Amino acid sequence: MTTTCGRIYAGRKTAGKGRNAKTGQSSFFPRACLYADLIGGQRPVIRESRDVSFVFAYSERHLQCAWFDSVFRPEKLVTSAGEHVLVESPGRWNLEAGPDFLDTVLVIGPDRRRLRGDVEIHVHPSDWLNHQHAGNKAYSRVIAHVSYFPGHLPEESLPAGAVQIPLRDGLKSNPAFPFEN
Repeated sequence: MTTTCGRIYAGRKTAGKGRNAKTGQSSFFPRACLYADLIGGQRPVIRESRDVSFVFAYSERHLQCAWFDSVFRPEKLVTSAGEHVLVESPGRWNLEAGPDFLDTVLVIGPDRRRLRGDVEIHVHPSDWLNHQHAGNKAYSRVIAHVSYFPGHLPEESLPAGAVQIPLRDGLKSNPAFPFEN
């Protein structure tokens, strides 16, 4: 049996740029094959659609980094409904299918509602619908839909009680972090 660490295609070992010619594994991430074996060699591919009317030079991964790291995450977050947000815990970064962060803890509004659940991050609010998360059970624990651009989705498209948090204004207010320029 050949594992992901030494895949053989058509009787020859794979090799390419950034790959070990002998094993075919990534020279940049030599232990990545162990992870691939752990998930059964499946390699799901997710591609972001491009809006040709506006080119945003950053990806959801950049936004995920900003959310995860308190150095980059805006200190003053506000929901699209105008409620202040305190991030007690950004959650566990999920690299598998499903929401981007699991077990996030947020404190919302003047009544300090404490929400615990998952967070999904997109560039545009409409990506929630474009990626078909509405009605997908994997996203039923989402408490916050975070996007770079402001905008508002209909409440019925998100799980009950989920808040929408735009990052753009908060990121722009940090002079040490010029996201768009």
